[in-house]
Amino acid sequence: MNVNMISRANSLWIVSILTFLYGLVFSFPMAVAQPSRNCGTMDHLNEQISSDPSLRLRMRQIEDDTRMNMKSTFHRVSGKITIPVVIHVVYRSPEENISDAQIRSQIQVLNEDFQRLNADRNNTPAEFLSAATNTGISFQLATTDPSGNPTSGIMRYRTTQFAFYSHNNGVKYSAMGGVDAWPTTEYLNIWVCNLGMGVLGYAQFPGGPAETDGVVIGYQYFGRIGNVTAPFNKGRTSTHEVGHWLNLRHIWGDGPCDVDDFVDDTPPTDKPNHGCASGHYACGALSMVQNFMDYTDDACMNLFTRGQADRMRMLFGPGGFRRSLLFSKGLQQNTVPETPIAFEPPKELMVTDLTNDAAKLSWAEVAHAESYNARFRKSGAPEWSQRNFDQTFVRTTGLRACTDYEFQVESVFEGNGTGFSDVKAFRTLGCDAIPVGNSGSVQAPTDLYSSNVFNDQATVHWSEVPGASSYKLQYKEAGSGQVISKVVTTTSTSIYGLNSGSIYLYRVRAHFGNVAGPYSNAAFFIPGAFASRLRSANAATEFIQTSSDPVSGKLLIEVPVNGVANLVILDENGQTVQTLNDVNIRQGSPVEIDTRRLRSGNYQLSVTDADEFSYFKAFSIGR
Repeated sequence: MNVNMISRANSLWIVSILTFLYGLVFSFPMAVAQPSRNCGTMDHLNEQISSDPSLRLRMRQIEDDTRMNMKSTFHRVSGKITIPVVIHVVYRSPEENISDAQIRSQIQVLNEDFQRLNADRNNTPAEFLSAATNTGISFQLATTDPSGNPTSGIMRYRTTQFAFYSHNNGVKYSAMGGVDAWPTTEYLNIWVCNLGMGVLGYAQFPGGPAETDGVVIGYQYFGRIGNVTAPFNKGRTSTHEVGHWLNLRHIWGDGPCDVDDFVDDTPPTDKPNHGCASGHYACGALSMVQNFMDYTDDACMNLFTRGQADRMRMLFGPGGFRRSLLFSKGLQQNTVPETPIAFEPPKELMVTDLTNDAAKLSWAEVAHAESYNARFRKSGAPEWSQRNFDQTFVRTTGLRACTDYEFQVESVFEGNGTGFSDVKAFRTLGCDAIPVGNSGSVQAPTDLYSSNVFNDQATVHWSEVPGASSYKLQYKEAGSGQVISKVVTTTSTSIYGLNSGSIYLYRVRAHFGNVAGPYSNAAFFIPGAFASRLRSANAATEFIQTSSDPVSGKLLIEVPVNGVANLVILDENGQTVQTLNDVNIRQGSPVEIDTRRLRSGNYQLSVTDADEFSYFKAFSIGR
């Protein structure tokens, strides 16, 4: 958060107060460009069919049975259908380990949406009111586990995986860093994790392998409280994906006007709708953009149709693919073991990701707590700044280098606080041992360049940082993930054993005794290349290739490596305006970014790979 300096004496306190009160920086940067819904279900289905062509036949048989059974009252099931649910939270960081309250909010959303109890049902257009319906399907967290023991229906597993992907179903296998499913004939398995490639969620249609049956949702799109990201912050990603799991297709049938979603009372349309394009006509009809199976924002969705309800309920009739769920033992326990309610403040207060001007504050979850009040101040200040949080962490920025701060947290039960925890004190980096620049930031080496570049060796150089006692160089062959470190006391060093023709990335940071500064931006060189001296300013320009199309608004980015990277677009003021996390980079395959919502002007692209090597490229957008 940037705050204009009022005076040198009081600017820090203003920054700290405003930052804490009005939006301590959370896990994801604020973006001007709104993201679009990206459901991975159809891509996942195509992957499954390519590896198992017989799946197409099984799904065709289910489809034939569904159409035939819908003509018969014998195959219909009456009354409410209740589905036992187990939630597998697979997390690496505290942000990904979402709270019980956030999980319960998602179960509530599913029950509201599938039973047409959602408050925004009043937003259904008059043209579609006759089709909108209560599906009669409800969801309940399991009370009995597969071994017959009581359970809360919420399971948590720590992983070392940075992200999971739909193409390999990694989150569904313990051998791949995820967790194996509970019996899928008795439970709806929902995995909540960090999903890569910009996918919000994906589901497996009826007919797929039993061991992977279920739904996967990105943790920041699960539920409607806590760590959720707009415009997909009302739990409708799960409603959409559970619809797929119950055999619903996208409302446009994943094709042009003549492609069917197998439901009679959803109007034909030719493509997905984004945002909330109400009043849109396609294929000679008003598009039902409010349907849960479109691609519109959460706030726009509000209905299932009678035809969709019939299609889903057919799965539970005699011979139906999901009928076994009606006889599940997952809801047999009358009572669920409850952790005794301890009306106490959180424990294990921690400060991590500490820099000279920012810190991440976190605390242990307290069972059954509704939320948390966290307060923060500069040590010795007369007053605290306080905010309420659903999650168990917060990021604070705008702090002063080499300054003492403290924070406390209390649990909230039924609107009442428990009293605050003991004080957790911390000091920001940037003390006298570390030189800081005019902006208050710890200095990093600059002007990286290489010389004496031969087939198997090179010498790399960087600028001197005043006060540094040594420097740590890290380098790697681009895309390899094998990082080599070297500590030296000079501002240059030679490295050997290189592969001719390969691209090498390198970065440097200064050490001040036992304290380290930040790493520089990465530069690169190519052993055996004709150029013997490549400066970082030019290196980044050459390393990343960009081209923009003012008509389509697409920005094409090509990086000559393979791997997963985070892409960030910054404006001329250095503010983040668009972010794409866990993008799969493939050499020779440009990455496409939609920049239509960005103004004309000059921007910078930051590319950070899995080893946190960052490189930049300046580009312009013209209309």
